[in-house]
Amino acid sequence: MKRLLLLTGFLVPFLGFSQSPSDQKQSELLDQGHLNAGINIGGAFGPISSGDTKYLAPHIQYFLKDGWSIAIEGRHNVNGNFSRYTGIGLSSRYYFVRDRRLALFGQLGASLGQSKFSGQALTDAMQYLPISSYSYERYKAWQKSAGLGIHFRIAKRWALEGLGERAWTDLNRNISYRRWQGSIGINFLLK
Repeated sequence: MKRLLLLTGFLVPFLGFSQSPSDQKQSELLDQGHLNAGINIGGAFGPISSGDTKYLAPHIQYFLKDGWSIAIEGRHNVNGNFSRYTGIGLSSRYYFVRDRRLALFGQLGASLGQSKFSGQALTDAMQYLPISSYSYERYKAWQKSAGLGIHFRIAKRWALEGLGERAWTDLNRNISYRRWQGSIGINFLLK
């Protein structure tokens, strides 16, 4: 009986809180015409990642329809001494679950930028790729990504998010780098 009372005492404030009509709704952040700014910071892992891969993605997000947005985002990846990528592109999100404070979304994106990798990385890559010549220059490179995320509203204009995605970066015409990356971020409603 004590356990039931303890459990009830713990759940009642949450149930009452979730039913409050005066509380702000998630839709105030995710409705058509809204403009958000945010930044995601994270890391990556994959077959080439050395455990010190860092990822940064600032973005400006506009909602075309309720729950569907398009964003201009910058991307910067540093994979230890192996490679660096810096680019700008577009991404689109669809929020397929929208609750009062919690939303789940899918995201697709592509960016164009520059990739550069170190001479030591090229030497290491020769072990895995049957290519006879390499260049040490910067290349224009596409980075494509697809992922799933969670969006949690913390205040009237603020939200936290987590994103897990698969990213593909073409380091040059012959070398492509694939990895899983995860990030956490914060968003602010501008309009």
